[in-house]
Amino acid sequence: MPQRRVQFWRIVASDLTPLPYDFPAQMICDALGVAERDHKNRNHECTDGEVVQAQQFPATHPSLILYLLRRQNLPRRENAGVVTRLTLARGESLAEATYISFFPRNVVGVLYNQMGPSQGRLEEYLRKRFGLDVTIVPVYREDSLAIIEGLKLSSVRIGIPADQVQFLSPARGKKAKNFAASLEQMSKLVDGGVVEAGLSIGRLGPASERASAGSKIKGVVNQLFRETELHRYTKAVVEGRDATNEKQVINLLHDRLIQSVEISDQAQDQLDQTSERSLEALESAWDGIDDVIDTLIEPIASATQHPVISFTSATA
Repeated sequence: MPQRRVQFWRIVASDLTPLPYDFPAQMICDALGVAERDHKNRNHECTDGEVVQAQQFPATHPSLILYLLRRQNLPRRENAGVVTRLTLARGESLAEATYISFFPRNVVGVLYNQMGPSQGRLEEYLRKRFGLDVTIVPVYREDSLAIIEGLKLSSVRIGIPADQVQFLSPARGKKAKNFAASLEQMSKLVDGGVVEAGLSIGRLGPASERASAGSKIKGVVNQLFRETELHRYTKAVVEGRDATNEKQVINLLHDRLIQSVEISDQAQDQLDQTSERSLEALESAWDGIDDVIDTLIEPIASATQHPVISFTSATA
């Protein structure tokens, strides 16, 4: 059975402080169900022009499916060795699914599916369609990025499937952008494979040059790992020395709450069965880490009322 990755995130306020209320996930899913029943437009055009659509789906915890609707850059179709264009009828789109469940303590589980939308699309959807001023941030086993800030970095090693390199898009940092561009060029050489690359200060050269190289590596690390969802990587390891000159090796894939799950592909032609099994896999992943969550996130003690929930239908 194919393996997929689940990453756990946390819904917080836009200023990154914890929400003082339980996120109204059930009300959001119910509102999406009503919108679907009433044939309201549940699409949302994101700031980069991509279109997503949310659909509620019954599960143990409040859950929805977020689709990325694709009409361009479509895959090819093959038949008996002949590859042709994949054409869609007028008004049709490819619907790439990401499965999402809302858990206690404002935790969100996201099961990714190839080209499906990232958690950032969910955040934008909640803001625009429901008027919720929230942000979605990773759940860490420990504050690994804060630890990195305190290190003098000497190396970084990453691995990423060739078809995922396109998602490395640091918004800032010339060095990070150049590194991402280099990986993109390498990905063209290993179609269907994995690109692995690293940066290191080496063992030779003046101390000033080595310190400068370490600073540049830290800039690349900060931009790549803060702005690209970690589920896209197969490897993400940094090395450096702390304030006591002790060597530290940090595996970022182990420091975020990421689980591997298996999903049967026997019912890929049955949409409801596929969705049920995907959300069941999410539930299973949650069962494996809910005790960890108890140690990482405090219960919501405030009785603050959540915002009024109102779905805004798209106009087009």
